[in-house]
Amino acid sequence: MKVKKTLIVISIALVIGLIAFFNVHPIPTLFEIPPQVTLSSDFNGYFDSEYPLKEDKEAENRYSLTFSIEGINRVSLDDIKILDQDNKEQSILTFENDSEGENTLWFAGKPNTKYKLSYKDRFSDTKAESSFTTPSNRTVFKEVRKEGENLLANYLKTNLQTEIYSKLNSNWTNISPYYTPTDEEKKAIADAYWDSSMTYTLEFSQADASAFRFLIRYKWSPPDMDELNKKINDREDQLKKEFKNDPKKVFKTVVSELPEMIKETPRRETEEQTASLSFNRDSPSLDKTSDTLRIIGLEDILNTIEEIYP
Repeated sequence: MKVKKTLIVISIALVIGLIAFFNVHPIPTLFEIPPQVTLSSDFNGYFDSEYPLKEDKEAENRYSLTFSIEGINRVSLDDIKILDQDNKEQSILTFENDSEGENTLWFAGKPNTKYKLSYKDRFSDTKAESSFTTPSNRTVFKEVRKEGENLLANYLKTNLQTEIYSKLNSNWTNISPYYTPTDEEKKAIADAYWDSSMTYTLEFSQADASAFRFLIRYKWSPPDMDELNKKINDREDQLKKEFKNDPKKVFKTVVSELPEMIKETPRRETEEQTASLSFNRDSPSLDKTSDTLRIIGLEDILNTIEEIYP
Protein backbone atom coordinates (compact mmCIF):
# COMPACT_ATOMS: atom_id res chain seq x y z
CA MET A 1 0.00 0.00 0.00
CA LYS A 2 2.83 2.27 0.93
CA VAL A 3 4.53 1.58 -2.42
CA LYS A 4 1.29 2.36 -4.25
CA LYS A 5 0.97 5.73 -2.50
CA THR A 6 4.57 6.53 -3.32
CA LEU A 7 3.97 5.79 -7.02
CA ILE A 8 0.88 8.00 -7.03
CA VAL A 9 2.83 10.92 -5.50
CA ILE A 10 5.64 10.44 -8.01
CA SER A 11 3.13 10.33 -10.88
CA ILE A 12 1.41 13.52 -9.73
CA ALA A 13 4.75 15.28 -9.36
CA LEU A 14 5.78 14.13 -12.83
CA VAL A 15 2.55 15.39 -14.36
CA ILE A 16 2.91 18.76 -12.63
CA GLY A 17 6.52 18.95 -13.79
CA LEU A 18 5.57 18.18 -17.39
CA ILE A 19 2.78 20.75 -17.32
CA ALA A 20 5.20 23.38 -16.04
CA PHE A 21 7.82 22.44 -18.65
CA PHE A 22 5.43 22.56 -21.58
CA ASN A 23 3.99 25.82 -20.33
CA VAL A 24 7.43 27.33 -20.97
CA HIS A 25 8.31 25.13 -23.95
CA PRO A 26 5.14 24.35 -25.91
CA ILE A 27 5.08 20.90 -27.46
CA PRO A 28 5.45 22.11 -31.08
CA THR A 29 8.83 23.71 -30.26
CA LEU A 30 10.30 20.31 -29.43
CA PHE A 31 9.98 19.39 -33.08
CA GLU A 32 10.30 22.87 -34.60
CA ILE A 33 12.17 23.10 -37.90
CA PRO A 34 14.82 25.89 -37.70
CA PRO A 35 13.75 28.96 -39.70
CA GLN A 36 15.40 29.50 -43.05
CA VAL A 37 18.21 32.07 -43.09
CA THR A 38 18.93 34.05 -46.26
CA LEU A 39 22.27 35.83 -46.27
CA SER A 40 24.98 37.27 -48.45
CA SER A 41 28.43 38.74 -47.86
CA ASP A 42 29.27 40.90 -50.88
CA PHE A 43 31.54 43.75 -49.84
CA ASN A 44 34.82 44.29 -48.07
CA GLY A 45 36.30 47.57 -46.88
CA TYR A 46 34.65 49.70 -44.21
CA PHE A 47 35.54 52.68 -42.04
CA ASP A 48 33.91 55.77 -40.55
CA SER A 49 34.50 58.20 -37.69
CA GLU A 50 33.73 55.54 -35.06
CA TYR A 51 35.90 52.90 -36.72
CA PRO A 52 38.50 55.10 -38.43
CA LEU A 53 41.01 54.18 -41.08
CA LYS A 54 44.35 53.51 -39.38
CA GLU A 55 45.80 51.05 -41.87
CA ASP A 56 44.33 50.12 -45.22
CA LYS A 57 44.63 46.37 -44.65
CA GLU A 58 42.80 46.50 -41.32
CA ALA A 59 39.85 48.39 -42.83
CA GLU A 60 39.88 46.27 -45.99
CA ASN A 61 39.46 43.19 -43.79
CA ARG A 62 36.00 44.30 -42.69
CA TYR A 63 33.08 42.56 -44.37
CA SER A 64 29.40 43.19 -44.90
CA LEU A 65 26.71 40.65 -44.13
CA THR A 66 23.08 41.10 -45.13
CA PHE A 67 20.63 38.54 -43.79
CA SER A 68 17.00 37.82 -42.98
CA ILE A 69 15.48 35.05 -40.85
CA GLU A 70 12.19 33.51 -41.93
CA GLY A 71 9.38 34.52 -39.59
CA ILE A 72 11.56 36.93 -37.58
CA ASN A 73 10.86 40.58 -38.34
CA ARG A 74 12.92 42.08 -35.58
CA VAL A 75 16.44 41.01 -34.68
CA SER A 76 18.67 42.83 -32.22
CA LEU A 77 22.44 42.83 -31.98
CA ASP A 78 22.19 40.84 -28.74
CA ASP A 79 20.45 38.01 -30.61
CA ILE A 80 23.26 37.24 -33.04
CA LYS A 81 26.89 36.21 -33.19
CA ILE A 82 29.41 35.76 -35.96
CA LEU A 83 31.57 32.70 -35.28
CA ASP A 84 34.65 31.41 -37.06
CA GLN A 85 35.34 27.73 -37.71
CA ASP A 86 36.70 27.38 -34.17
CA ASN A 87 33.49 28.92 -32.79
CA LYS A 88 35.41 32.02 -31.80
CA GLU A 89 33.18 35.10 -31.76
CA GLN A 90 34.08 37.87 -34.22
CA SER A 91 33.79 41.60 -33.57
CA ILE A 92 30.60 43.12 -35.05
CA LEU A 93 31.21 46.78 -35.86
CA THR A 94 27.81 48.01 -37.01
CA PHE A 95 24.30 46.60 -37.11
CA GLU A 96 21.15 47.92 -38.77
CA ASN A 97 17.73 46.47 -39.55
CA ASP A 98 14.60 47.60 -41.33
CA SER A 99 10.87 47.01 -41.04
CA GLU A 100 11.00 44.32 -43.73
CA GLY A 101 13.18 42.09 -41.58
CA GLU A 102 16.43 42.64 -43.51
CA ASN A 103 19.52 43.12 -41.37
CA THR A 104 22.92 44.48 -42.33
CA LEU A 105 26.14 44.36 -40.35
CA TRP A 106 29.86 44.83 -40.77
CA PHE A 107 32.37 42.67 -38.92
CA ALA A 108 36.13 42.23 -38.76
CA GLY A 109 37.36 39.04 -40.39
CA LYS A 110 39.48 37.58 -43.16
CA PRO A 111 38.97 37.26 -46.91
CA ASN A 112 37.73 33.99 -48.47
CA THR A 113 37.00 32.54 -45.03
CA LYS A 114 34.03 30.54 -43.79
CA TYR A 115 32.01 31.98 -40.89
CA LYS A 116 28.71 31.15 -39.22
CA LEU A 117 25.80 33.39 -38.28
CA SER A 118 24.15 32.21 -35.07
CA TYR A 119 20.75 33.50 -33.93
CA LYS A 120 19.40 32.88 -30.42
CA ASP A 121 15.94 33.68 -29.08
CA ARG A 122 15.08 35.34 -25.77
CA PHE A 123 15.54 32.01 -23.95
CA SER A 124 19.14 31.87 -25.26
CA ASP A 125 18.23 28.85 -27.34
CA THR A 126 19.98 28.64 -30.69
CA LYS A 127 17.15 28.98 -33.20
CA ALA A 128 19.02 29.35 -36.48
CA GLU A 129 22.52 28.99 -37.86
CA SER A 130 23.85 29.46 -41.34
CA SER A 131 27.35 29.48 -42.82
CA PHE A 132 28.75 31.90 -45.36
CA THR A 133 32.09 32.77 -46.91
CA THR A 134 33.54 36.26 -47.05
CA PRO A 135 34.52 37.62 -50.47
CA SER A 136 38.05 38.20 -51.62
CA ASN A 137 39.33 41.72 -51.00
CA ARG A 138 38.15 43.11 -54.32
CA THR A 139 37.94 46.60 -52.84
CA VAL A 140 41.47 47.93 -52.38
CA PHE A 141 41.59 51.39 -50.86
CA LYS A 142 44.66 52.39 -52.85
CA GLU A 143 42.60 51.89 -56.02
CA VAL A 144 39.59 53.68 -54.50
CA ARG A 145 41.73 56.73 -53.75
CA LYS A 146 43.05 56.73 -57.30
CA GLU A 147 39.51 56.45 -58.64
CA GLY A 148 38.44 59.39 -56.46
CA GLU A 149 41.38 61.49 -57.66
CA ASN A 150 40.58 60.71 -61.30
CA LEU A 151 36.89 61.49 -60.88
CA LEU A 152 37.65 64.81 -59.18
CA ALA A 153 40.23 65.81 -61.79
CA ASN A 154 37.82 64.94 -64.61
CA TYR A 155 34.98 66.79 -62.91
CA LEU A 156 37.09 69.91 -62.41
CA LYS A 157 38.27 69.82 -66.00
CA THR A 158 34.93 69.12 -67.66
CA ASN A 159 32.84 71.34 -65.41
CA LEU A 160 34.66 74.14 -63.63
CA GLN A 161 37.48 74.67 -66.12
CA THR A 162 35.06 74.47 -69.03
CA GLU A 163 32.80 76.95 -67.25
CA ILE A 164 35.74 79.32 -66.81
CA TYR A 165 36.47 79.04 -70.52
CA SER A 166 32.84 79.75 -71.45
CA LYS A 167 32.73 82.82 -69.18
CA LEU A 168 35.57 84.36 -71.20
CA ASN A 169 33.30 84.71 -74.25
CA SER A 170 31.81 87.94 -72.90
CA ASN A 171 35.08 89.64 -71.90
CA TRP A 172 36.09 91.18 -75.22
CA THR A 173 33.41 93.76 -75.96
CA ASN A 174 35.80 96.70 -75.64
CA ILE A 175 38.39 95.27 -78.03
CA SER A 176 36.17 93.28 -80.42
CA PRO A 177 36.14 95.99 -83.12
CA TYR A 178 39.90 95.44 -83.43
CA TYR A 179 40.60 91.89 -82.28
CA THR A 180 38.78 88.77 -81.05
CA PRO A 181 40.84 86.14 -79.23
CA THR A 182 41.03 82.71 -80.81
CA ASP A 183 39.78 79.60 -79.01
CA GLU A 184 43.39 78.59 -78.33
CA GLU A 185 44.15 81.98 -76.76
CA LYS A 186 41.03 81.85 -74.58
CA LYS A 187 41.93 78.34 -73.46
CA ALA A 188 45.44 79.46 -72.51
CA ILE A 189 43.97 82.33 -70.46
CA ALA A 190 41.44 80.03 -68.75
CA ASP A 191 44.13 77.44 -67.95
CA ALA A 192 46.46 80.05 -66.48
CA TYR A 193 43.63 81.46 -64.38
CA TRP A 194 42.70 78.00 -63.08
CA ASP A 195 46.22 76.67 -62.51
CA SER A 196 47.33 79.72 -60.55
CA SER A 197 44.12 80.08 -58.52
CA MET A 198 43.02 76.60 -57.41
CA THR A 199 44.80 74.33 -54.94
CA TYR A 200 43.17 71.32 -53.29
CA THR A 201 43.69 68.06 -51.46
CA LEU A 202 41.45 65.00 -51.41
CA GLU A 203 40.96 62.94 -48.23
CA PHE A 204 39.30 59.52 -48.21
CA SER A 205 36.81 59.92 -45.34
CA GLN A 206 34.34 57.00 -45.33
CA ALA A 207 33.56 53.66 -46.96
CA ASP A 208 30.32 51.77 -46.40
CA ALA A 209 28.05 49.42 -48.32
CA SER A 210 26.55 52.16 -50.48
CA ALA A 211 29.36 54.58 -51.31
CA PHE A 212 32.91 55.84 -50.98
CA ARG A 213 33.11 59.36 -49.58
CA PHE A 214 35.86 61.98 -49.74
CA LEU A 215 36.53 65.37 -48.20
CA ILE A 216 37.92 68.05 -50.52
CA ARG A 217 39.94 70.83 -48.89
CA TYR A 218 40.45 73.62 -51.37
CA LYS A 219 41.70 77.17 -51.50
CA TRP A 220 40.56 79.46 -54.25
CA SER A 221 42.97 82.40 -54.64
CA PRO A 222 42.13 84.25 -57.84
CA PRO A 223 44.32 87.10 -59.05
CA ASP A 224 43.64 90.57 -57.73
CA MET A 225 41.56 91.85 -60.63
CA ASP A 226 42.35 95.51 -59.98
CA GLU A 227 46.05 94.71 -60.19
CA LEU A 228 45.58 92.54 -63.28
CA ASN A 229 43.57 95.14 -65.16
CA LYS A 230 46.15 97.79 -64.23
CA LYS A 231 48.83 95.53 -65.78
CA ILE A 232 46.68 95.21 -68.90
CA ASN A 233 46.14 98.97 -69.21
CA ASP A 234 49.82 99.74 -68.64
CA ARG A 235 50.81 97.22 -71.29
CA GLU A 236 48.24 98.60 -73.75
CA ASP A 237 49.61 102.13 -73.29
CA GLN A 238 53.13 100.87 -73.86
CA LEU A 239 52.17 98.93 -77.01
CA LYS A 240 50.14 101.82 -78.46
CA LYS A 241 53.30 103.90 -78.47
CA GLU A 242 55.25 101.02 -79.96
CA PHE A 243 52.75 100.00 -82.67
CA LYS A 244 51.20 103.45 -83.13
CA ASN A 245 48.18 103.12 -85.43
CA ASP A 246 47.81 99.34 -85.30
CA PRO A 247 45.22 98.58 -82.56
CA LYS A 248 44.80 94.99 -83.78
CA LYS A 249 48.45 94.29 -83.13
CA VAL A 250 48.21 95.99 -79.74
CA PHE A 251 45.31 93.87 -78.52
CA LYS A 252 46.58 90.66 -80.10
CA THR A 253 49.85 91.11 -78.21
CA VAL A 254 48.07 91.86 -74.93
CA VAL A 255 45.86 88.77 -75.30
CA SER A 256 48.88 86.58 -76.02
CA GLU A 257 50.62 87.91 -72.89
CA LEU A 258 47.56 87.61 -70.61
CA PRO A 259 48.34 84.06 -69.33
CA GLU A 260 51.72 85.20 -68.03
CA MET A 261 50.22 88.39 -66.55
CA ILE A 262 47.65 86.29 -64.68
CA LYS A 263 50.36 84.05 -63.21
CA GLU A 264 52.43 87.04 -62.09
CA THR A 265 49.57 89.02 -60.52
CA PRO A 266 49.35 88.91 -56.70
CA ARG A 267 46.64 86.59 -55.42
CA ARG A 268 43.56 87.56 -53.51
CA GLU A 269 43.81 85.55 -50.30
CA THR A 270 40.86 83.41 -49.28
CA GLU A 271 40.33 80.97 -46.44
CA GLU A 272 40.49 77.24 -46.96
CA GLN A 273 37.10 75.74 -47.67
CA THR A 274 35.72 72.22 -47.88
CA ALA A 275 33.54 70.29 -50.27
CA SER A 276 32.51 66.66 -50.49
CA LEU A 277 32.74 64.02 -53.18
CA SER A 278 31.13 60.59 -53.19
CA PHE A 279 30.51 57.82 -55.70
CA ASN A 280 28.42 54.69 -55.42
CA ARG A 281 29.63 51.21 -54.69
CA ASP A 282 27.10 49.05 -56.53
CA SER A 283 29.25 45.98 -56.84
CA PRO A 284 32.32 44.43 -55.20
CA SER A 285 34.54 46.09 -57.80
CA LEU A 286 34.53 49.69 -59.02
CA ASP A 287 32.29 49.67 -62.06
CA LYS A 288 32.85 52.96 -63.85
CA THR A 289 29.62 52.56 -65.82
CA SER A 290 27.55 52.60 -62.62
CA ASP A 291 29.43 55.21 -60.59
CA THR A 292 27.44 58.33 -59.82
CA LEU A 293 29.42 61.38 -58.81
CA ARG A 294 28.25 64.11 -56.49
CA ILE A 295 30.39 67.11 -55.58
CA ILE A 296 28.96 69.69 -53.22
CA GLY A 297 30.44 73.09 -52.40
CA LEU A 298 32.52 74.00 -55.47
CA GLU A 299 30.03 76.21 -57.26
CA ASP A 300 31.02 79.70 -56.12
CA ILE A 301 34.54 80.13 -57.45
CA LEU A 302 34.08 81.17 -61.05
CA ASN A 303 32.74 84.70 -61.19
CA THR A 304 35.94 86.75 -60.87
CA ILE A 305 37.20 85.83 -64.34
CA GLU A 306 34.39 87.92 -65.83
CA GLU A 307 36.21 90.99 -64.46
CA ILE A 308 39.09 90.63 -66.92
CA TYR A 309 38.90 93.42 -69.49
CA PRO A 310 35.85 95.05 -67.84
